[in-house]
Amino acid sequence: MLEEMGITPDHTVREKKPTLRTVGLAVLATVRMQRMQVAWAENKKVHESLIKKLESMKRAQGQSTKKRIASGRFGFE
Repeated sequence: MLEEMGITPDHTVREKKPTLRTVGLAVLATVRMQRMQVAWAENKKVHESLIKKLESMKRAQGQSTKKRIASGRFGFE
C-alpha cells in the first residue's frame, strides 16, 4: 500500500538489538512489579477485612439503636 502511494521504505535501517543494560532494567522492573503485586494483594486483604468489620459494627450499632428506640431510651440520659 505504501509503494502504491509512492513511498518506499528504507530496508537498510535495522532495528537495534537490546543492550545488556536494557535487558537488565527490564528484569529489575519485572521483579519490582512482582513484589508490588504481592504487597498490593496483602493490602487488599487487610482493606477487605476492615470493610467487613466496619459493616458488622454498623449493623450492630443499627440494631442497638432500634432496641433503644423500641424501649423508649434515646441515649440522652
